[in-house]
Amino acid sequence: MFTTHSFNESLSIIDETNMKLLTVVLLCHNRPRFAVEAIKSILNQSTCAFDIVISDNSSNKQLQEIVNIDFPSLQYKSWFPGIPAIEHFRKVISSVVTPYFVMFHDDDVMEPEYVETIIKQFSVTPHAAAVGTNGIMINSHGTRIKRGVTGNTHVFAASDKNIFFYDKHKFVLQYLAGDFGGAANFSSYAYNTELIKGIYPDLSKCRYYFDTIFLSQILDRGPIVWVNEPLVRMRNHDTTISSSCGVLDYKSFIAFVSSEFGNRIKQIYIDEYHFTNLYVALEKRGRGIPYPALKFLIYVFPKLVVSSWTFRRRVLNKLIQLVYSRLRIPSFHGNSPNGFIQPSLSSKDSK
Repeated sequence: MFTTHSFNESLSIIDETNMKLLTVVLLCHNRPRFAVEAIKSILNQSTCAFDIVISDNSSNKQLQEIVNIDFPSLQYKSWFPGIPAIEHFRKVISSVVTPYFVMFHDDDVMEPEYVETIIKQFSVTPHAAAVGTNGIMINSHGTRIKRGVTGNTHVFAASDKNIFFYDKHKFVLQYLAGDFGGAANFSSYAYNTELIKGIYPDLSKCRYYFDTIFLSQILDRGPIVWVNEPLVRMRNHDTTISSSCGVLDYKSFIAFVSSEFGNRIKQIYIDEYHFTNLYVALEKRGRGIPYPALKFLIYVFPKLVVSSWTFRRRVLNKLIQLVYSRLRIPSFHGNSPNGFIQPSLSSKDSK
């Protein structure tokens, strides 16, 4: 029978023999300052049973110069002057030789127990195709951000220690409606190398929301496990892909969900996802609301207020923020500037 003690003993032996069970591939793109912080957090892990590879898809050589000076012993691969994001993913996935691997983002931060926890979870559930973890949202300065979906700084809300997904439509629901508690961020996932062979991200289906489709395809090979511990800090800032996502991106995802799952997913959940993303897009637009958009918002709003307690809380938070701004009272430090912060379709950056 597996015990924590036996696992720790095994991990100690693995560390002593320098056996590598997992590869952390750091996906980098033109953010050297954040990348250095990410590298340091990866090197600060509680176990040595992993390799680290810096896969630099930058259009400049700033990070390369830093790595040569500050981290000369690390494996570094440059794709200068840059290759398409999907080609980058394919090259990374195809090159992994360890049993498990992580595609970590250069603007995120890894907690010291992340790798050890991932390896432990795979040892308990070797049939799992992927393992993700909870996390904490931070801004560009590292300050925690309160999320509208969870009501705190965590990426997803759950009462169980671990959450297991075997069914695609239940997995996708986590990304659609706030009442399901949110979703693990793409950067937090580790993959079973053998089980996911031949599956690659595809931007042609949902543009920048490809990650959810990629993960749902992985479910064909085995379950996905979420570890309910905040082991990754996800950075929300102006240079993430999600900050530039627009109507075409989220509508492509809606079309995929409707086509793939049909009546198995209630329309009200799709409407909530549509409302939230449309609201965010209109705020970014900063101009008048087109009539079709206004008509949809007015039609769906009362339904969502009745059906979703998470939506009601986010509306209340937004109203409080508006009152604060009118009265010029500072809001709670570290809160999201948007009560309807975009639900994480977890890829903040396609690298």
